[in-house]
Amino acid sequence: VSDTGNFRFSNATPEAYDDRKYRRQLWDAADSIESDMAEGFQRFNPAEQANFLRYALSSLAEASRRLKSGITRG
Repeated sequence: VSDTGNFRFSNATPEAYDDRKYRRQLWDAADSIESDMAEGFQRFNPAEQANFLRYALSSLAEASRRLKSGITRG
């Protein structure tokens, strides 16, 4: 899920664009993926790096779920 893809999707339909809460949650989840990975790689402890990669995977799952939910809702 890329920020560009999220932007295009959330602007593709008036319903998605007008639902500011949905749009913000989707963008936040997608943004967290990269942020968590970057923060993890700044740690020099492999256990901490792995922990932040798990956070990134969770954010990816959340963004994916929100995208599917938005598609289902129209």
